[in-house]
Amino acid sequence: MADIFATADLHLGHDFVGCGIRGFDTVQDHDDYITHVWNSTIRPRDEVWFLGDFRMGQCSQERARSIFHSLHGIKHMVRGNHDPKWVTELGWSSVHDLVRRKLNGHTYIMCHYPMLTWPNAHHGSWHLHGHSHGNLNAPESTRMDVGIDCHPERRPFSIDEIEAILSTRTYDFVDHHTDDD
Repeated sequence: MADIFATADLHLGHDFVGCGIRGFDTVQDHDDYITHVWNSTIRPRDEVWFLGDFRMGQCSQERARSIFHSLHGIKHMVRGNHDPKWVTELGWSSVHDLVRRKLNGHTYIMCHYPMLTWPNAHHGSWHLHGHSHGNLNAPESTRMDVGIDCHPERRPFSIDEIEAILSTRTYDFVDHHTDDD
């Protein structure tokens, strides 16, 4: 049986993120590590929801295409702020700006950007995002940054890991809605 994963913010080829923030000696070391960890985690038939920022900086179209096709999984993309049109045309199974999907029996709202409230948040849907690299200073809610900087092993989160984390949280009612709405 195939598994389901979610991740974001690979930033392949991005010197500032790869070397400056993540501490790799070279961008090549960074990209090789990300590719290795992805393929060690995800099998060819697994479903992957990638929530934006695939590459940036020194990662050419040719290199990005090569890495993309080497990555395991049936890959779906939710566009990030660093994903030009040619990245969305690499061969993703689907491309979205915001998507609602039922995965493993639970409704997820997925977007590159974090939201304080989202469709059906008051009725149990969960929100997955990237963009903030684990630096979002906001109360924990039924929202989760699934970027690789948020996983201790810098790898995609499995749906089971996501459910284990989000099932311990409650939605923070930040607008006029209540549990009864």
